[in-house]
Amino acid sequence: MQCVEDMAFALKYWQELPIGRERDEVDYEAGISCQSCLWRLYNLYGFDISHDLTYDVMHILTLCVFKKYVHVLVKYVVGNGRIKDLDGALQIVKKLSLDTLGARWPRSIESLGFYKAKEYQIFVMWCLPHVLDHLDLGLDSILGGIGVVLTKVGRLFYTHS
Repeated sequence: MQCVEDMAFALKYWQELPIGRERDEVDYEAGISCQSCLWRLYNLYGFDISHDLTYDVMHILTLCVFKKYVHVLVKYVVGNGRIKDLDGALQIVKKLSLDTLGARWPRSIESLGFYKAKEYQIFVMWCLPHVLDHLDLGLDSILGGIGVVLTKVGRLFYTHS
């Protein structure tokens, strides 16, 4: 990862070049695709995008990592014709759950494209262990292993944050 000073130097050098092939090559090498308004903040205050922004980690984890895994899992299950088993497992865990876990339980697998962050979180933390332990979906060891790790990460992160 580049530090902000290196990026600022590359941007200044890039701005001084005439428009053309050489500027495009520097653009490609330095990773400058356009001048962001955030560079004005750097010039005024020394703003560093890598240090001076706050990232919403709770949503990044659920909407990037958990979402990707759930979609890959569902695609695998659909390919094997076991979607009703997965949906049934989701409903069983929902019936056995405590109301204190939150009001937004995952809807059916058919509405997966409309899940909110909380639904992905609950699916990975509470439904996925049941799916991995009790349904023989024929998952390969890598996909199953990732599921186990994500369950532990979710419980660790969301239980203690």
